[in-house]
Amino acid sequence: MRVQGEHTTNQYVLGKILRNILFFLCVLLVAPRAAFAADLMLSPSTASFDVGQTFNVRVEVNPDGESVNAVETALKFDADKLTVTALSKTGSAFSLWTTEPEFLNSAGTINFGGGSPTPFSKTSTILTITFKAKAVGTAEVSFTEGSVLAADGKGTDVLAAMKKSTYTIAEAEVVPPQPTGDLPPAPDVESSSHPDENAWYQENTAEFTWKIPNGVDTVRLLLGSKPDSTPTVPYTPPIDTRIIDKLDEGVSYFHVQFKNASGWGPITHRKLQIDYSPPEPFDINVVESSSSTTPPSLEFGTTDAVSGIKDYTISIDGDEAGTFTEEDLDKLPNRAFEMPRLLDGSYLVTVTATDLAGNSTESDVTVTLATGNVPASETPTETVVEKQPLNWWFIVSIILFLILLFLIGIIYVQRQRFLKERDYLRRETREVRDKMEKIFSVLQDELEEQIASLDNKPRLSANEKRVLNSLREALEVSEAFINKEIEDVEKVLR
Repeated sequence: MRVQGEHTTNQYVLGKILRNILFFLCVLLVAPRAAFAADLMLSPSTASFDVGQTFNVRVEVNPDGESVNAVETALKFDADKLTVTALSKTGSAFSLWTTEPEFLNSAGTINFGGGSPTPFSKTSTILTITFKAKAVGTAEVSFTEGSVLAADGKGTDVLAAMKKSTYTIAEAEVVPPQPTGDLPPAPDVESSSHPDENAWYQENTAEFTWKIPNGVDTVRLLLGSKPDSTPTVPYTPPIDTRIIDKLDEGVSYFHVQFKNASGWGPITHRKLQIDYSPPEPFDINVVESSSSTTPPSLEFGTTDAVSGIKDYTISIDGDEAGTFTEEDLDKLPNRAFEMPRLLDGSYLVTVTATDLAGNSTESDVTVTLATGNVPASETPTETVVEKQPLNWWFIVSIILFLILLFLIGIIYVQRQRFLKERDYLRRETREVRDKMEKIFSVLQDELEEQIASLDNKPRLSANEKRVLNSLREALEVSEAFINKEIEDVEKVLR
């Protein structure tokens, strides 16, 4: 047994030596130029996978035009998040292997080496690795060492770079089992801010509402980029309104689902399209016509990365000259808009590009027309005066209005005359009153003086006393009567 084991070991060593000899013979077959230009890389370089999903990664060499025929390399991967399930040489550019492809999941390593009798200079696959995603996170796969040998007869290492790859591992989406029983209906989701799910909107704050049916105890929501996702955020008790702000541009989906005692009902997927960025700036190119009597043409166009261009509006000196979609422009000769035949002169042309959300970008250019289109000489025209029939109602109204003005004038004059006469009587009455007061004052003083002289007589007869008293009474009555009459006149003149 010992002899047989030693014999087997010797065969293995001899076989390995022979393979190495064949490998280096492949290297020495041809001898073109060599330079450090080849890259080792993984394809795809970035991708996203779910936990439990398997995927293939190709190990590739890019000679970048150099002739190569051998590669030796070692790779390292994140053993906590990835595990290798298989290594495949199917489709490899190599037919000889100096180191058989092998992997060790506990250490997270992969090693292999090989070559080809026929040199190659284009990007080629040399090994395919099958990974299985184990845990959520970011997993990195990179080269730890390597060499790419040129087919130059010397085995020159022309390796320039070893590029690593990064893969995102996400939690696998769990599809809930289909419950039985009387499930709630699919939510009827409405939006006052974005009523049409097939339209584009500038507003990046959206409000969604729905009615909660009887028996529904939970509502589940989600906003995402996939059109058929299952909501994951529950609300108990259920809400009937959701306002979402700071929405990203592009197409997203709002998912709503009801739950009752029987389970989760169908999901409503509400599309939402947001674009608040205007189209890209652009220039207007003026293309002169080959004919001096033909106006120039305008070439223009731009792009909108989110919703796309809806149309272009052309205005000349503020007057709209037409609106064109991209399809309309494609139908024009050389995709150029020919200026209308206007009078010679300079015109400001403005082109407004509007996207499907209503955002717009303007560009303008001054175009000078010199096509010989000048204003025609003006011919004087005879002014025709149309005779209008007499309007008798209008004439009668004017006459009545004049009569009314005349009557108002007479009333005004009479009133002014009355006011003047009243003022005159007031002044005369005051003068009469003043004069009467003076006369009665003098007369009263005179009578009082006579009465006083009579009072001083030692003996007055009865007849003299009677006369004296009568004079006094007559003076007082006269004064009171005249004062009353004057006051009555003053009351009338007020």
